[in-house]
Amino acid sequence: MFESTGTGVAQLHEDAVALAAGVDVNVSGAEADEALAEVLAAGRQLDLLTCRLIERVDRSGQFAVDGAASTTAFSAAGSTNAPNGSPNGSRSGGHWPIGCR
Repeated sequence: MFESTGTGVAQLHEDAVALAAGVDVNVSGAEADEALAEVLAAGRQLDLLTCRLIERVDRSGQFAVDGAASTTAFSAAGSTNAPNGSPNGSRSGGHWPIGCR
């Protein structure tokens, strides 16, 4: 399951990058309105996914691998092995979705 989840998340990220790049002045207001409803719903699902993954990092003790004392410290500190494309490799900078704390 982990490999399929990891692959799916990577594909989701790739698709989101492509979709965001496609939004420009040529997108009509009606198209934007329709897409916005779907994007907001998808965002809520991503928040749920984030919460569930944080829960697994917490309950499995994975946070301690980087020497963090807690899951909160783990998230806030970031990681050099995060495959999220950020220049410094950090996680989300400690920003968790509402309801995940």
